[in-house]
Amino acid sequence: MHFQHFPASHFSPSTWAGGRTTQLFIYPPEAEYKLRNFQFRLSTATVEVEKSDFTPLPGVSRELLLLEGCIRIIHEGKYTKVLSPLDTDSFQGDWKTCSEGKCTDFNQMMQGNTQGSLAGHDVQKSTSFHYHPSPNTNWLFLYLYRGKISLAIEANHLELNAGDVVVIQEHKLAFLSLTAHEDSRVVFAEVETA
Repeated sequence: MHFQHFPASHFSPSTWAGGRTTQLFIYPPEAEYKLRNFQFRLSTATVEVEKSDFTPLPGVSRELLLLEGCIRIIHEGKYTKVLSPLDTDSFQGDWKTCSEGKCTDFNQMMQGNTQGSLAGHDVQKSTSFHYHPSPNTNWLFLYLYRGKISLAIEANHLELNAGDVVVIQEHKLAFLSLTAHEDSRVVFAEVETA
């Protein structure tokens, strides 16, 4: 098992047509989002306009988790869904998709045989939480959207602040244990590669 802790200062936000976005992780490391040559990618984004059209991404499976705000996501000819904080939606990148409403979200994109899932949790100050990842997961990510937590990974203890990311590769963990020092919102992303 290997793990890395990236502080919020490691990441550089950029702008897109509807707000700001921050790439948190891309694999393989030399991949570029613009070239669409990634196996999977994790990012956050703010939507600061009332209506936003999603970029067409043929061949890409997408998972979206809302961090703040409320949106109505519309997949033309498929379905419409209202998302509130910690709600998720799974869809294909070649669907014609738009959203109404302003929000901050967490995005997971996968190509090929790569599969993944997202789960968000609120952990109250001075309480502990155990997250049980799937045993088939090759990659496990923890993103702290807000708050302050301590995280135990086997014999290692990490202190995380808002915006930090922990990447765990080839884990054999029954669970991750964390304790919140402030009211915290945490995202767990799992990725299974072929």
